[in-house]
Amino acid sequence: MVALFLTYGGATVFSYAAHHAPIYPGQPAPKQDRQASHPGVTAPSKPGSGTVPGSPGSHPRTVDLSRLSPSGGSADGGDTVTITGADFTDATAVNFGGTPAQNFTIDSGTQITAISPPGAGTVAVTVVTPDGTTPTGPADQFTYTVMTPSISPSGGSADGGDTVTIIGADFTDATAVNFGGTPAQNFTIDSGTQITAISPPGAGTVGVTVVTPDGTTPTSPADQFTYATVPLSSTSTATPSDSSAPASTPTPDSSPSTPAP
Repeated sequence: MVALFLTYGGATVFSYAAHHAPIYPGQPAPKQDRQASHPGVTAPSKPGSGTVPGSPGSHPRTVDLSRLSPSGGSADGGDTVTITGADFTDATAVNFGGTPAQNFTIDSGTQITAISPPGAGTVAVTVVTPDGTTPTGPADQFTYTVMTPSISPSGGSADGGDTVTIIGADFTDATAVNFGGTPAQNFTIDSGTQITAISPPGAGTVGVTVVTPDGTTPTSPADQFTYATVPLSSTSTATPSDSSAPASTPTPDSSPSTPAP
């Protein structure tokens, strides 16, 4: 340490030591440098600047998503999805793939309730916070599904031509209706949840499926259509005579003949 002393009349009136403020007679000595008293710890040059290794709060908070419930829903969206994780308190967005949730509520720092937007396939759900966006992984995968339809009636003529009502979801952009492997003779999209189709000719029991841009509806017992066997047309046939009946024999006239006058 370099020191400077100024004396007057044999008395020290001013002294200065490197790294310290000037010391005047009667003033207490400055406190020892922190770096010297705590080897290995570097104090910041200004209060609040930098990070002291090992001090509380030196590690940034980690935003994390650990679970979705449920992990799938309708291609039309509108499903309530509970998201479990960490550091959700200041979340600013919830995304399903690249599409924002229709709405979301921060229930707590570890839970968010979100309403799924329309979508297709399997997408990653992410939560955006001031500390960052949740990393993607198997726990955040959400799968959109096309609802299995139900039909009424569940059967008809083998000749086709029956009007069949199909109830389901995500029908707005339907491109085809099939009875087994045969397209319907015609179909009308009544709404996003109903289609009216005309059955084609067929035989046996087949699954009725609806094709949309989001995929083809999966088959189930609810979409099975059974073709009835065509009844044989009744034919009128003449009844043959009974050959066992004896032939009629003319009866001779026993009355005497009268000669003509």
